[in-house]
Amino acid sequence: MSEYEQQKSLYKDVQRALWTEWDPIGVNTHDDPGPSDEYDGYAASVLRSLNSGEGEHGLAKVLHAIERDSMGIDRPYADALDAARRIRAALHWQDRDAAS
Repeated sequence: MSEYEQQKSLYKDVQRALWTEWDPIGVNTHDDPGPSDEYDGYAASVLRSLNSGEGEHGLAKVLHAIERDSMGIDRPYADALDAARRIRAALHWQDRDAAS
């Protein structure tokens, strides 16, 4: 698989992880799920953070800034950190860090 194909696949995985592991506005409900592409616009920022090697706190800062600045949500940083940990686990990113 080429580098481009790997990044494209990873981008789709990030989109899915934002929907399943982050969902700060609660649109992914079992009873009445909203549009699954709700957070796709943030995937590039998240992927950049992941690729930069900043770790879970770097990703949490990105998520928290999106919540605060783009969505106007005032959630605790700890929520963003929990989401960052779940996203990294869903993507097996901690395994990539360990391999570096």
